[in-house]
Amino acid sequence: MIINELKVIQTFCEIDDFIISCEQFVEGKLIGSKSPHAVHEPGISASEMMCIELLYHLSGFKCFQYYYEGGEKGGFAKLLSQCTQL
Repeated sequence: MIINELKVIQTFCEIDDFIISCEQFVEGKLIGSKSPHAVHEPGISASEMMCIELLYHLSGFKCFQYYYEGGEKGGFAKLLSQCTQL
């Protein structure tokens, strides 16, 4: 399946806006503060993870590892860098 790069960027931006609004909503409702012994932070944001998963389900691959290693690892990062510059 061929996915248009502009659609990927648009989808990521919409997911990112959704994540930001959810985090702002939940932030005021949390009890306590962050632990000083925080666990390892992921190298990519929640928006990037959600977009990669969404595109995986649209791709038709049966194994996520093959999908991610097959091209999304490098290509997706390049697309996201374009989106964050907007």
